[in-house]
Amino acid sequence: MSLNVHNNMSAQIASYYLQKNYNSMGKSIEHLSSGLRINNAGDDPQGKALSEMLKSRANVLDKGITNIQMAISVSQTAEGSLSIIDEKLIRMKELAEQSATGTYNNTQRLMLNSEFNEMAAEIDRIANSTNLSGLKLLDGNISTSTKYTANNGWYKADSDSYSTGDSKDVYAHFTKNEKLKVHFGQTNSSAEDYYYIHLKDMTTNGLFHDFIDPTDSTKNTISKVMAISSSASAQLALEQINSAMVYKEEERSHLGAIQNRLETSLNHLEITKEQVERTDSILSDVDVATEMSNFTKFQVLTQSATSMLAQANALPQMVLKLLA
Repeated sequence: MSLNVHNNMSAQIASYYLQKNYNSMGKSIEHLSSGLRINNAGDDPQGKALSEMLKSRANVLDKGITNIQMAISVSQTAEGSLSIIDEKLIRMKELAEQSATGTYNNTQRLMLNSEFNEMAAEIDRIANSTNLSGLKLLDGNISTSTKYTANNGWYKADSDSYSTGDSKDVYAHFTKNEKLKVHFGQTNSSAEDYYYIHLKDMTTNGLFHDFIDPTDSTKNTISKVMAISSSASAQLALEQINSAMVYKEEERSHLGAIQNRLETSLNHLEITKEQVERTDSILSDVDVATEMSNFTKFQVLTQSATSMLAQANALPQMVLKLLA
């Protein structure tokens, strides 16, 4: 290597490696400080894109878990109110059974009817007041009723048909069209991202709407006796209450089944979220042991390059000895 003053190649080489090692040490400091291997797209373009997608999925899954937990609360709240409504229906059935027998006169039946009506009013109060975060669950606002329709001499309700050719009362429950959607997925696929909770009208209007007036030839008039002031009305009330209890138990059964399904879905989402976060961690989190080794290496190299640069900068001073 020639000895000259204008171009100190040794110093330039030492400066190049000093800058390179210094930048690498700074990158290691960034990784160790943030705890992330990928801090920007330049660190790993493909890894950064995939990491962001995984973070997005994890956040959506977290909200899906919250949605399912809220839906479980809806189911539990509604089911709790239905257990109270059940008590009132049982008491109404007891009163109707009392009034149906011939050992009571009409005055005594009026007394029984008074309590009967109070129980019905309490059912309405419970159904109308049951809500979660302002969303009323049992007053029929979430669900709507279809109208009875004739089809070739048959009358349809809840996908079942009933003959009108005999003298028996024709009855069936209304179909509920609108349902409470529980959404927990990233898109809007019915197979993967949501399902429904059916919430029926549990007011007395909903519970006792299933008897069609047998005197109406069109079979479109609803017979709602809801009284036990006479032996005949008490006997009909017994039939209505039995039907109402079946209607209510169908709802409780649905809520119990959907709650089990929600809890299963919750467990699945939690496991899925854990695996997504684990994958993101593998991609983006820094291996502290490895990165600390890199930092130490670049720190030593930077110190070495600094020392060599100082030595290289001293080389031109040797020219003075030649000129002396």
